[in-house]
Amino acid sequence: MLKDRTILSHTVLSLFLSQLAFWLIFASRDQLPPQVPLWYLRPWGELQLADQSLVWLLPGLVVGILAINLIITSFIHHRYRFLSHFLLTTTTVTSLFLLLATLNLLNRLLGWV
Repeated sequence: MLKDRTILSHTVLSLFLSQLAFWLIFASRDQLPPQVPLWYLRPWGELQLADQSLVWLLPGLVVGILAINLIITSFIHHRYRFLSHFLLTTTTVTSLFLLLATLNLLNRLLGWV
């Protein structure tokens, strides 16, 4: 399955994007406040706040989604090649969006721009 260049490239790119989010959080962990606004779907205020340690969910979620999708792909790749490519493409897009969410959160908290 990993001999397929599309699957391999999407796997490597997703891992790279999650590692980038991980290292951004790791580099700024000492500057983060104890409470961070992580739950944007909740009403504005204290309900949006989460403990600082929950920021690690963002890169962890990417790795979890990638692992599940690789397991699914290993079972369906020989029969449904397009579906396995589509599954890992959406994983890469999800990885990109979670990296952007991490960047947005850190930018708002630390005022990078």
